[in-house]
Amino acid sequence: QAQFVSRSSNVSSPTSRAMSQAAANSASRDRSRSRVSRDLVRFNAGGKVYEVSREPTLSLHPNSVLYQMAENYQGGEPIFVEANSEIFQYVIDYHRNRKVFLPFTVSKDAVVHEAAKLGITIKPEEIVQQSAPLSELGSLTAVALSSQQHEASNLLRNAKAELLANLIVKAALSKLGRAASITVSAADIVNAEGRVIKRCGGVDYGVNRMPRPWLECQEPDSHNFLSLRKVDWNEFTPVIDFLTQGVAPGDVCEKLMPWAQQNGFVVSISNYRRAPNSHSHAEFSCTFSPATRSSNQVSVGGARRWQGLALAP
Repeated sequence: QAQFVSRSSNVSSPTSRAMSQAAANSASRDRSRSRVSRDLVRFNAGGKVYEVSREPTLSLHPNSVLYQMAENYQGGEPIFVEANSEIFQYVIDYHRNRKVFLPFTVSKDAVVHEAAKLGITIKPEEIVQQSAPLSELGSLTAVALSSQQHEASNLLRNAKAELLANLIVKAALSKLGRAASITVSAADIVNAEGRVIKRCGGVDYGVNRMPRPWLECQEPDSHNFLSLRKVDWNEFTPVIDFLTQGVAPGDVCEKLMPWAQQNGFVVSISNYRRAPNSHSHAEFSCTFSPATRSSNQVSVGGARRWQGLALAP
């Protein structure tokens, strides 16, 4: 019996040592995980989480805002960073490599600007950008041109509406005091701003004719096919035609509202017609009536009439 007990004791001893070793290994792994966890810093940039090593990634840049934010970080919730989530990854890359590698679709200026906000100065020679493949250049150029053209069109439309509104106000001021309501037409502006030029040529027998130096300008003669017609033409007419192209009456009404508000008028634009061709010119009628407190800015009569209320403060 004593011999059996001795053997049992010898069998259990290696098992105990194995269990002790396993516990030691587990504790070592836990300590290792703890050290790794403390060394990793998590940042939340625009809802996207990035993990960065405290040493040496962040410590190489002591002036970086990210390094300063991570000094007291003990793990847990990510540190929130007010930054562009798509650009932030390239700022992290600079912390790691002291160089940034960009695809051709990412702006260098955007990366430099984002890094500057975080206390990092990236020099141009520290950015390596991929060249755009020839197959992509066409589509990229088309997208850029389309965006630029759209922006230019909006700027032009806004400028045309602003200029047309100023011309209407100028004409209205010349009529101020004659009646309670003031009406300004396209013809009023043309006559006030332009001068009449007597031209020889125009439409004769339904055909456009250019003046010929060997023909004298004369009254139309139904028996003389070569006769040219005298035309009184105002040089400001094409200006009004140009200003109304692509500009809606609501755009002009919006520009007139500040002046009308200051002077207590309701702005009404009616019979608004853009020049359809070279033989017909733009028309509109803008009326300033004393304001009442019964309406707001509305459109009346579809696209042919726009009205806006502007009360004096």
